[in-house]
Formats: sequence, structure tokens, C-alpha cells
Amino acid sequence: MDSHKWKDEGPSVKKKRDEFMTEIRQHKRVEEFMRSRQILKPDDPNTDGKITSVDNPEMAHLREFVNENLKKTFSNEDFSWLAENIKSEDIFKQHLGVIGLRKILARKTNTPIQDVIDINLVPRLLYFMERDDQPHLQLEAAWALTNVCSGSTFQTKSIIDKGGIKSFVRLLKNRPLNISEQAIWALGNISAEGSSQRDVILEEGALDSVVEILLANIDNKKLWSHGRWALSNMCRGRPAPRFEYVFKSFPIFIDALQTEENPEVLGDCIWALTYFSEAKERIPFIIEAGTIPKLVNHLRKPQLSILIPALRVIGNILLGSQEQCEYVLENGILPYYDELIKHPNKAIQREICWSISNLVTSQKVIEELIQFPDIIKTLMKILESEAIDLRQEVLWTFRNIFKNGSINAIDQVVNGDFFEIIKSILQEGHHDHKCIALEAIYYLLETTRRFGRIGTVYDLSLIHI
Repeated sequence: MDSHKWKDEGPSVKKKRDEFMTEIRQHKRVEEFMRSRQILKPDDPNTDGKITSVDNPEMAHLREFVNENLKKTFSNEDFSWLAENIKSEDIFKQHLGVIGLRKILARKTNTPIQDVIDINLVPRLLYFMERDDQPHLQLEAAWALTNVCSGSTFQTKSIIDKGGIKSFVRLLKNRPLNISEQAIWALGNISAEGSSQRDVILEEGALDSVVEILLANIDNKKLWSHGRWALSNMCRGRPAPRFEYVFKSFPIFIDALQTEENPEVLGDCIWALTYFSEAKERIPFIIEAGTIPKLVNHLRKPQLSILIPALRVIGNILLGSQEQCEYVLENGILPYYDELIKHPNKAIQREICWSISNLVTSQKVIEELIQFPDIIKTLMKILESEAIDLRQEVLWTFRNIFKNGSINAIDQVVNGDFFEIIKSILQEGHHDHKCIALEAIYYLLETTRRFGRIGTVYDLSLIHI
């Protein structure tokens, strides 16, 4: 079967927690990684509400001091004296400094991320993350560094180079849930930097730890959304991660197809599944998990962040065996293709044209396809259009129909306009398009003559090309 895969991936953005736990998508980035900054939520009991355990129980004074400072607001003008407090050896000043810093780093704009790096606060915050005897200090430091990780590649590297990955991975194990959740968020951000950082995180066993945390907190929907997002970043990128590092996350993503309510996180999970589906040996594993009917159901969704990766996974399955292609067909994919091929978004059209070109590999499938004449009409319109990349996929579709279909199917899809379009492509088209068009003509003649249609209108029409 002739096919190829499109290399452009999903949206590459960061997300950030605003004051009402709304996920904000911001800067576009290479590949399709998501990154985030946590933004202050005033009524979060682990941040600005009163806390009930800071250090050991008898430290009531420190506990009261921390609770009072959690209520305060801070601005960038406070940065210098907050930094001095962070550098202090006084535990009260340390708490005050890191609480204030975390709050100003959590603002939506003008965050002093570079200032934190320039005055060398990163090692100090990493040290605070090692303070198991001071869990709130540990939490605040981890949160502040998470927001530094949401900055530029250079800014994130300032944490990675100082051992930040191991420090965050350590917080996934035997720590209070709010601290482990913070580490999950940070590692999701760092994974967004690229495959080398992602692989270090995977080699440290972070993915397995995140899965364990999620399974131990099955009813915590907020944690599951954050965890799925972070896991999706750990499973994505080029080159793809080693399967033995990521396979434990597969059930988490499959579960998301039914239970994830946040459409952006659902889209993240489906993008991760595109990487699982790229290896043909994993296709049976994906089918047995009941993935296809769930993905087909999501094609009703309006969000591009869901539609595009769902179509990609299905398209990857169509690169498998004939039986696997027919299984996709049995799950009712053609009515969705019939509707979505007219979608105004070019990426949607491209995914469908690519998928159809890989679907038409047997007479059975082709006979099913021609029951949807609007698909054929739309393919013909695309062939006439100036959309070069779409035109190539449509040419592959006709080429495969002529090679694998019956004479009845050919009669259904070919009309006089088709030959004029092919003539135009051979005269003025792209070199690759000319090659595919010539193959299409070859198989058209082979099939018609095999069915005893020598000297037909097809032969006469081709004489004029």
C-alpha cells in the first residue's frame, strides 16, 4: 500500500493555571508539546487558604506566620527584598520570600523569570525542594520553579542543568499529594522542552510514578487532568520515546476517551495516542483496547484539538493490514469522512484525504466508499483546486481505486472532467503529481482491459492526453 505520514503535528502551546483554575493556552512551540504555568487560585486550600501542617505540630508560630503571608499580595516591586529573604538562613524569612516569589511568578504577564535566574535563585529553590522537614517551603519552591519552567527554553535549561529533573522526580515518591501534584506539573513542563529532556525524565522512572499516583487517587478529577496532560508530554515528540518507558500510560489515555471532561486535555491524550499508533506492531494492541469506536465517537466534537489527532490515530490504523482497515470501516467511519471532508479547515481535509488514500486497498472497501458519492465529488473538486498537498493525496486515492477496484467502481468515480484535470496536471503539475497521475492512468488501463473494456471511452479519452 502506498502511503506516507504527515509530519506537522498538533498545536504547540503552553497552558497556565489562572485564578479560577482555567487552563490558558499561550505560546506556540515546535512539535505539539504543551507547557504550563500555575497561576494563583485564591481559595485553594494548599496555597492561599489556611494550612494545618507546617513542619511539626509544635511550630504554631511559624504556622500562623505562613498563613498570614498566604493572604498577602505581592508585586514585581517586591522582588528584591523577597530574594533577600529567600537567601536568608531564617526559616520565617525563607517562607515569606518563597511565598511572595511564587505569587509574582504566577501572574499572567511581566513575570520576573529571568530575574530569578540572573540572581542565581534557582539553586536556592532546588535546595528548598530537598527540605522534607519543611513541606510547605518545599511546595512553594516547587511551584515557583514550575513557573520558571514555563518560560523559554533557555530559562527551563537553567533548572535542568542544576539537577532539577531529579529533584522533581524525587517529589513524586512518598510525599504529600499536593507536593507530588506540583512535581507532575513541573515535569510536564520540562518534557515540553524536547525529546532529550523527555527521555531523561522517562529514564528516571517519572512516568511510572505518575501513573501510580493517579491510580491511587482514582476519584481526584483535577489531579487526573493534570496527570494526563503531563503524561501526554512524556509520550510525545520526535524521535518517539521507547515503548517500554511509556506503555503503562496507555490505559490512562484510553480511559480519557470516555472520562476526560476537559477538551484540551482530551486532545492532549489523543495526540499521545497518535505516537502509540505509529508503530504497526502496536495496532492490534490499540484495537483490542476498544480505541477505534471511542475515537469515531469523538469525531462529532467541534474542537480541532480533538478532531485532528483523532483522525490521525484512525489514519495510522489504516496503514495496517486489510483486516484492520475493514475493522475501521465497520465502525462507521465513512459517514464522518463524508461530512468532515467538506470542513473549512485544511488540516482536517488533509487528514481525511490521506486516510482515504490508504483505505481504498480492496474491492470491498472501495465498493463501500462509492456509496458516498459526495466524498467522490469533493475529491474531484480538490483535484481541480490549487491545494497542492491535498491534490497529491487525492491522486493517490484515484490511483489506488484504479488498481484495486472493480470496473463498476471505476465507472462510478471517473467522468469527462477527470481526464481534463489529469491532462492539466501532466502539462503543468508538480513532478510528484505527474508521477502519481501516470500510475493512475496505467492502473486505469490495466483494470479496464482486464475486464474486457478495450477500446472504450477510457482509451479514447486517454488518447487526447
